[in-house]
Amino acid sequence: MEEIQRIHSSLFKSTIDQWRQALSRVLVDVRAGDQLTGVYSPAQGARFYANDRETGQIDDPVLAHAFFSIWLGPSTRDPGLRRKLLGLDR
Repeated sequence: MEEIQRIHSSLFKSTIDQWRQALSRVLVDVRAGDQLTGVYSPAQGARFYANDRETGQIDDPVLAHAFFSIWLGPSTRDPGLRRKLLGLDR
């Protein structure tokens, strides 16, 4: 949530609280060797998986966009990773 707030600084506290609750329902604790996958569908939201098991979905396209912008948005803290994820570094 800190990164979402950094990137989208104009969010209302009520939105932040709702998004925090939504994300806590789909994001699970991980250990070394676990694999997390998020599938972003711009018009629908996102689905999340841990070790090939679906952990939940978010039916809020604005939240999904904000979440994935942590890594894929132009304001990411790791532009090199963004380029790799977007296939721009070959």
